[in-house]
Amino acid sequence: MGQILSSLAPNELWGKCLLSLKRGLQYFTSRANRLEDLKSRGQSYLETYDRTEDPASIDLAIRTFSNAVVLTPDGHEAMPELILGLGTSFKLRFELTCDMSDNDEAISAHQRAVQLLPEGHPFLPIALYDLGVSFGRRFERTSGMSDIEGSISMYQRAVLLLPEDHPLLRVVLSGLGASFESRFEHTRDWSDIAEAVSAHQRAMKHLPEGNPCLPEALNHLGTLLESRFEHTGDLSDITEAVSAHQRAVKLVPDGHPLLPDRLIKLGTSSRIFFERTGDLSAITEAVSAYQKAGGLLPKEHPLLLIALAELSTSFRLRFERTGDPSDINEAISATQKTGGLLTDHDGHPVLQALALDHLGWSFQLRFERTGDLSDITEAVAALKKAEGLLPEDHPLHLNVLINLGSSFRLRFQRTGDLSDINEAVRAHQKAGGLLTEGHPLLPEALIHIGAVFECCFERTGDLSDINEAISKYQKVVEILPEGHRLVPTALTNLGASFECRFERTGDLSDLEEAISKLQKAVELLPEGHPVLFAAFAHLGSGLQARFQLTGDLSDINEAVSKHQKTVELLPKDDPALSTALDDLGLSFGCRFDRTGDMSDINEAISAHQRAVQLLPEGHPFLPKALCNLGVSFGRRFQHTGDLSDIGEAISEHQRAVDLFPEGHQYLPSALIDLGASLSRRFEHTGDRPDVNESFTVFQKAVELLPEGHPLLPVALTNLGNSFECRFEETGNLSDNTEAVARIQKAVQQLTPQHHPFLATVLHSLGTCSGARFTRTRDLSEIAVAIASQRRAKELTPRGHPFLPAVLSELGSALRARFEKTHDLSDIAEAVSAQQEAVELAPVDDPYLSTWLVNLGTTLQVKSELTCNEEDTKSSISAFKLAATKTSISGPPGERLEAAIKWSRLSNKHEPESPDTLNAFRTALDLVALVGGVEQTVQGRHKNLQDVSGISLEAASAACALHRADTALEWLEQGRCLVWNQLHHLRTPLDDLFTYDDDLAKRLQAVSKQLDRAGSLRSHPEPSMPWKQKIALENEAREHQRLAQEWEGLVRQARAIDGFESFLKPLPCSAILQNLPSSGTVVVINVDKRRCDALALIAGLDSPKHIPLPEFSLGKAKNYCRALDIQVQSRCSRMREADMATTDDDLLRIAKQRRPGNPLDVRSVLRGLWLEVVKPILDNLGISKVDIASGMKHPRIWWCPTGALSFLPLHAAGIYGGSESDTILDYVVSSYTPTVTALTSRVANRSPIDDEISGLFLTSQPNGIEGSEISGTTTEVQRIYERVDAHKIRALKLAYTSLVMDLKTWSSPSKDLKNADLAFLSACQTSLDCSQQGYRRVVATMWSIGDDTAPVVADEFYTYLLEHKGEGAESRFDGSLSAHALHHAVRKLRDNIGDSEQSLLLWVPFVHFGY
Repeated sequence: MGQILSSLAPNELWGKCLLSLKRGLQYFTSRANRLEDLKSRGQSYLETYDRTEDPASIDLAIRTFSNAVVLTPDGHEAMPELILGLGTSFKLRFELTCDMSDNDEAISAHQRAVQLLPEGHPFLPIALYDLGVSFGRRFERTSGMSDIEGSISMYQRAVLLLPEDHPLLRVVLSGLGASFESRFEHTRDWSDIAEAVSAHQRAMKHLPEGNPCLPEALNHLGTLLESRFEHTGDLSDITEAVSAHQRAVKLVPDGHPLLPDRLIKLGTSSRIFFERTGDLSAITEAVSAYQKAGGLLPKEHPLLLIALAELSTSFRLRFERTGDPSDINEAISATQKTGGLLTDHDGHPVLQALALDHLGWSFQLRFERTGDLSDITEAVAALKKAEGLLPEDHPLHLNVLINLGSSFRLRFQRTGDLSDINEAVRAHQKAGGLLTEGHPLLPEALIHIGAVFECCFERTGDLSDINEAISKYQKVVEILPEGHRLVPTALTNLGASFECRFERTGDLSDLEEAISKLQKAVELLPEGHPVLFAAFAHLGSGLQARFQLTGDLSDINEAVSKHQKTVELLPKDDPALSTALDDLGLSFGCRFDRTGDMSDINEAISAHQRAVQLLPEGHPFLPKALCNLGVSFGRRFQHTGDLSDIGEAISEHQRAVDLFPEGHQYLPSALIDLGASLSRRFEHTGDRPDVNESFTVFQKAVELLPEGHPLLPVALTNLGNSFECRFEETGNLSDNTEAVARIQKAVQQLTPQHHPFLATVLHSLGTCSGARFTRTRDLSEIAVAIASQRRAKELTPRGHPFLPAVLSELGSALRARFEKTHDLSDIAEAVSAQQEAVELAPVDDPYLSTWLVNLGTTLQVKSELTCNEEDTKSSISAFKLAATKTSISGPPGERLEAAIKWSRLSNKHEPESPDTLNAFRTALDLVALVGGVEQTVQGRHKNLQDVSGISLEAASAACALHRADTALEWLEQGRCLVWNQLHHLRTPLDDLFTYDDDLAKRLQAVSKQLDRAGSLRSHPEPSMPWKQKIALENEAREHQRLAQEWEGLVRQARAIDGFESFLKPLPCSAILQNLPSSGTVVVINVDKRRCDALALIAGLDSPKHIPLPEFSLGKAKNYCRALDIQVQSRCSRMREADMATTDDDLLRIAKQRRPGNPLDVRSVLRGLWLEVVKPILDNLGISKVDIASGMKHPRIWWCPTGALSFLPLHAAGIYGGSESDTILDYVVSSYTPTVTALTSRVANRSPIDDEISGLFLTSQPNGIEGSEISGTTTEVQRIYERVDAHKIRALKLAYTSLVMDLKTWSSPSKDLKNADLAFLSACQTSLDCSQQGYRRVVATMWSIGDDTAPVVADEFYTYLLEHKGEGAESRFDGSLSAHALHHAVRKLRDNIGDSEQSLLLWVPFVHFGY
C-alpha cells in the first residue's frame, strides 16, 4: 500500500483514500446491519420455538446465531449476547433431542458468554443460570462431580448478582436447590439438603398466591423437608412439610389430574408427623388424604396402588394408637385390594411382596388385639409368601424377614409350638445378616430380635438369651435420637428384660435399671398409647419386686395403682387384658401379705379369676394365670383357714402343672406352688396324702432346676421341710438328716448374704436342727438351731410379717437347750423372744395360735423349774388365748393343742376353778373341728386318734367336781365322734319336714351325698397321671363344698323356733330320754386321775354317779396286756384295737408280747369283777337271778371308755372254787358305743315289715388271710334248714373261690334301714355293722375256733326260734338276741367249763345294740 501510495499524487491519493474510506464505511454499515439482522432473526426463531415448539425453528436459531458469531469480531459488544443466544439455542435443542453434543455446545457457549460479559451486565445472571442448567444436565448423564460443582457455582454467582425483585431470581434459586439435591443423591451429605431447602424456601417467597407454579413448588419443598426430618428428627421440618403439602392441595382445583398425587404427598407427611408426635389428628388427616386420592384414581392408574398401600399403613398406625378394631379391619381390607390389583394386572413380584408384607403385618396386629389364632396364621402365610417372591438382596427382604420372625414369635407365645420359635430365630438371624450400621430399619429389627431372645428366655430360662435381649434393646436406645417414636417401646422392652433377668439372678441393680427405664418410658408415652399399657404393667411389677425386697409400702401402692390404670385403659376385648388383670392380682396379693387387708386378697382373687376366664383353653399364658390364682387362694386360706380356699388353690395349681409342657421354665415354679399349697393343707388337716404328694412335687421341682437357678434354694427348702414333716410323722431320723442336708444346700446357693429369701431358709434350718436335737440331745444341733434363728432375725426387718415366726422358733430352740442345760439365761431369752413374737403378730395372724402355744409352753417349762405362780398363770393365759380368740384362724389342730394344754394345766393347778371346765369344754368343741365332715372317715379317725382321750380327761374333771351330768355330756360329745357324725347325717328329719319341707329335703339330699363322699373318696398316689389327680382333687373340693352347704343348712334349721339345738351335742336331759326300760346303761370313764361309772336309768333325771376308786387306767392297761398275751399264746388275735382306741400306748402295747406276765385270764376277769362290775351292780342293787324261779335276767348296756373298751366286762367274775361269782348270774350284757346310739334305736323302734323280713346266710370258709374255717359251711347249712322248717324266708350263699370283702360289705356308707340283726360268727366287725344300721350285732372280741362257733350259733338260733312271739309267723325277730347269746354262751360254758383254755373260747362272744 505504501508503494502504491508513494507513486500517486497527493490529491489523487487523498481522493483514493476518501473513496476507500467511503467504501469501508459502507462495508461496516452493511456488516453491522447484517449482524443486527441475524441477531433479530435468531431471537425471532427462539420466540417462534417458544410459541410453536417447532424443532426447525430451533435449528434455524442455532444456524443464525452461529453465523452471527462468525461475522462478529472479537471484542465486539454484540458478541456476548450472540454467544448467549447460541448457547440458549443449543440448550433448547438438547431438551428436544437429548443429544449430549448439544448440551456440550450449550456449556461451551455459556462459558464463553460468562467470560465475555462484564460484572454488572444484565445478561450475566442469565448466562450463569443457563450454564448452571447445562452443567446440571451433563451431571445427570455423566455423574461427573465437576459438572454438579460447576452447576452449583454458576447458580450461586447468579443469585449473588440478581436483586431480590428480579423475576429470574426465583428460577435461579429453584435451580440452585435442585443442584444441591442432585449432589446429595451422590454424596449423601446432609448439608446439601439443608442448602436445597434454604434455596427453595427463598424461591417460594417470590411466588405470589395464584401463581401456577406455586403448588408444585410447595409440593417439592414439602418432600425435601420430609427427607431432612427423617435424617435429623427436627420436628419443625415435618411440621413445615405438612403445612407445605396442605397449601399445595388447597391450591389444586378439584378434577385436576395432579390432585391425587398432591393428596398422597400430604398423606405421607401427615403420617410421618403422626409417627413423630403421636398426634391423632395427623394420622386422621393422612387417612382422609389417602382415601380421597384413592377415590379419584381409576383402577388402572399406577398411583392407586400407592394410595391403597399408604392408606393401609395409616389405618394400621391409627389402630396401634387407638386400638379401634375398625381401623385394623380397614387396613387389612385396603391391603387386600392392593393385592387384588396386582393380581389383576399380573403385578411385579416385588410389589406383590410389598402388599403381602403389609397384609401380614396387619393380620399380626389384629391378632395382638383379638387373640384370634386364624389372624396370626394368616400373617405367617402372607409373610412366608412375600419372602418367597423376593430375591435375597432386595431391600424389602429385610422388612419381610423382621415381620415374619415377629409373627412366628407371636404364634409361639399363643400355641407354645417350638417349631414357631425356631422359625422366628431363623428369620431374625437372617435379617440380622442383612442389617448394617445406619440402616433405617435397624432399630425396629433390633426390637423384634430382642423380643425373640426374650421369648426364648421365657421358654428355657437360659441367661444368655435374656442378656442378648438386653443388648439389642440397649443398642436401639443408643442409636435412636431423642423423641423418636420407637424410643418408648425400646425403653419398655429394655426395662422388662432387666426385670426378667432380676427374677432369674436376684441382682438388685437389674431391678433398679428396670424401674428407671420403665419410668422414663411412661414419661415419654402419651395417654392412650398402646405401649403405655405394657410400660405401666412392667413398672408395676418392678415396683412390686422392689417392695418385696425393701418393704417400702409406697412401692407396692404405686404398683397397684399402675396395674389398675393398665386395666382401666385397656379395651375389654384386648387380649392383653388377661395379663394386666393377672399383674393386678399379683400386686394386690403382695400388698395383702404386708397389710393383711382382706379387701386386697379378695381383689386379688377377683382379678386372677377374671384373667383366667378371659383365656381360652390351650392359651400358653393360662397355666401361669392358674398358678397365680392358686397362690391368691392359698394366701386367703392362710388368713381365714377356710378349707375351700386351699382346695381351690391346689386344684388351680394341679391344672397349671398339667398344662405346662415338660421342660417349660415355669414348671418348677408351678410345682413349688402346688407343693406349698399341699403342705399348708396338711398343716391344717394333718391329712397324710397331702404331705406325701408335696414331697413328690418338691422333689421333681429340684430335679428340674439347674444349679444356680434362683428357685433352687426355694425348692430345696420346701423339700427339706417335707422331709421334716415326714420325720414328725414317722420319727425316722434319716428323714430329718435329709431335711437338714437339703436346707443347708439351699443356704449355700444363696450367695448374697442379704438375699431376701435367706432368712426363710435359715429359719427352716433352725427348725429342723431343733427337731433333730429333741431326738439326739446333741448340744451342737441346738446350737445350730439357735444360731440360724438369730441370723434369720437379723435379716428380717422389724415390721415384716415373717419376724414373729423367727422369734417364736428362736424361743423354742432356747427353751429346748434350757431343758438340757438349765441355763437360766436361755429360758429368759426364750420368754422374751416369744413374748415379742406375740406382740408383733397382728391380732388376725393365722399363726398367732402357734406363737401363743409356744409362749405358753416356754412359760410352763419355766414355772416348773422356778415354781413361780405368775409364770403358771401367764402360761395358762397364753394357752387360753390361743384356744379361744375368735379372730385367730390358724389350724384347728393348733387351737386344740392350746385348749388341751390349757385344760390340763388348769386341772393340775386350779382343779376347783370353773375355768377348768371351760377349758375342757373349749377343747371338746375344737375336737369336732379337727375331725370335720369335710374329711374322709379314715382321715377323721386318724386325726382324732391322738385327741379323743380328752373327753375322758374332761369327764374325769367333771366327776371330781360332782358334775355327773356334764361328764355324761362330754363323753357323748367327745367319744365316737365319727360315729356321731355319721349318725347325724342319717338322722331322720321328720320334725324338720313339718316346719320346712324344702329345707328338710335339701338337708337330706346333702347329708346322703356327704355321707357317701366321706366313705368312698380316694386319695391321689404319686404315680397317678395329673388328670387323675385333678379329678380326685375335684372330688375333695366337692366334698368340702357339701360340708359347707350342710353346715349352712344346719345353721338355717337352727334359726327356726324350737330347733335351736338341732344336731348339736345333746344336753344331759336329752341324753336321758328314750333309755331302755328293760335295763340300765352304764357308762364307765377310765382316766389316769380317776375312774367313774355313770348309771343311766329310765325315769331318773340325772346320771347315778358311781366312783370306782379301786380301778385305774394302769390296771386297765395291765389287764389288756395280760389278756392279749394269753390270746396270742394260743395263735389267736385280738380285735384290731386301732379301730376304736383312744390311747397311743395301748395301740403299741397291745401288739407286744410280754411272756412272764403273772396275770392269767381268770385274774383279769376277777379284777374286773371286784374293781368294776361288782361295785356297780351293788350300787344299782342288782343281785343274782335264780334261774329256777323263771325270772329273766335284767339287762345292762355297757358303754366303756379307753382301755376298758377292750376288756370283757360281760364275762367279769370269779371263776373256780367256792368263791365263784360271775356277771352271767346277774345280768344279760350288751355293749353300745355311745348312749345316743342306743337311745336312737329305742326312739325309732318299729317292727320289721313281714314283706321284707328274712335271713341272709353266707359263709366264707377260705378267707383272704388266716386259716381255713371249713365249719362255717356246715354251720350255715344247719341254720338254713332250721329256719326253713319254721317257714322263715332265708337266702343262703356260700363264698369259696369268690372272695367277699366283709369290711367293704359292712362299710359305714351303707345305711340299712331295715337291718335287724347281724350274727358275725368268728368276726370282729361289730361296730362297723352297728354303724351301717343294724339294730343288734353279735360278734367276737377275737378269733375263735372252728368248733366253737357252730355250737354257739346253733344254740343262739334255737333260742330265737323257740321264743318267737305270737303272730310272728314267717317274720324273723332279733329282739331277744341278747338273751339268746347269753343262753348260748351259758350252754357252751356248761359244756366246756371255766379253765383258762375254755374261757378263751366262750368269753369273746359279745352283743351290741338294743
